[in-house]
Amino acid sequence: MTTSTGTPTTSTSGVGKPYEKAKTIIDLVDNLMSEMVNDKLSSPAGVDVEGPYERAQNLSKILRTTATKINQSRVRKANFESSIETAEMELISTERGLNPTMSMAAFERHLKVVFHDDDKLKDLKAELANETAYLSNLEVTEKQDRAFLQMESARMYELGGYLHYLSSSRRTR
Repeated sequence: MTTSTGTPTTSTSGVGKPYEKAKTIIDLVDNLMSEMVNDKLSSPAGVDVEGPYERAQNLSKILRTTATKINQSRVRKANFESSIETAEMELISTERGLNPTMSMAAFERHLKVVFHDDDKLKDLKAELANETAYLSNLEVTEKQDRAFLQMESARMYELGGYLHYLSSSRRTR
């Protein structure tokens, strides 16, 4: 089709419009890619390429440290439990020697009082309670960090798909 002056015009039906839209999209992607390269891979539109990877790496290091702390806390907790058990057995042995004629029911009631009054046992139980609380806190922190790591991994996966789209659209040009 030509104008009255004889110059060709672009077709408004069929082939012209899709090609022009595709060309416009490719130009926009090229501009975005050049902005991303110039801005160290983060565009003004908020596309952060390096951030999710760096955060995931940091979370991975934190998780390894937390796992080590959890294992150490479990060992300390087991040691406290063992110390409590040993202290109770020593008290039982000592009290049985001091009260050999006491009936079993009376002796068990007596032991409750002895266990309650023993300062060493109280301290060990308090330390065990503190260690248990610390361990619970570490386990919650670990679960939160794992959730954040999963979110960063999902962001990297989505970003990979977006970058794949950008590269494939650039290749078709």
